[in-house]
Amino acid sequence: MPSSTRVLKQFEPIEGSRRHLVVGRYAALPVGQGPSGCPGRAVGRSVAFVDEAIRERWYVLAATVLIEDDAERIREHLQGLLLRRQQRLHWREESAPRRAKLASAVCATGCTSVVVVGIGMDQRKQERARRRCLERLLWELDQLRVERVVAETRHAERNATDIRAFGAFRRSGVVSAALSFEHGQPAQEPLLWLPDIVAGAVLSGRTGRSELRLALEDTLIEIEIELG
Repeated sequence: MPSSTRVLKQFEPIEGSRRHLVVGRYAALPVGQGPSGCPGRAVGRSVAFVDEAIRERWYVLAATVLIEDDAERIREHLQGLLLRRQQRLHWREESAPRRAKLASAVCATGCTSVVVVGIGMDQRKQERARRRCLERLLWELDQLRVERVVAETRHAERNATDIRAFGAFRRSGVVSAALSFEHGQPAQEPLLWLPDIVAGAVLSGRTGRSELRLALEDTLIEIEIELG
């Protein structure tokens, strides 16, 4: 079905949230505004990489969006940040000074990150919180005309839960058939380090380290939802 005639689920607009795509070397484009005024596509094929961060009653799900033509350049940029003997970048294992450096490095890529922050999570219902946040995140990415989503892999049962949820979102009209969803290994795909850093920085901003989140401010779309 053409994008102009899709009937998709609508969410309440979030006051103060931005609806612009800033990817790699490209200028900001309003939603649905592609090159030369062509509706519905950004320049090149877009992909989003997704990871989570959890603390207390917050569930944070982050997606960093880029154009596939820029992928290799950004991988090299991230690999250049590795310390000696370090296999991957991982927010939880980094020192405070390194975290500040990594947040700034992500901003320097020019990629937009879309982050859904679930508030009021019941620790016993983390999977329910993930589904709620994933639903909103995928809707936002579909609005930005992202075509492919790669989430950091979990164990097989939870990966299967994600896939079932994605199928349900598609059937109910939350996302269109143009969007695909899969899992990836951060040990094999450095681009999954991006949302790990973004999710960690946004969560740190909620717990007293606002400067880490502020380092991403120019390329960040942050949306709050109540989990209840």
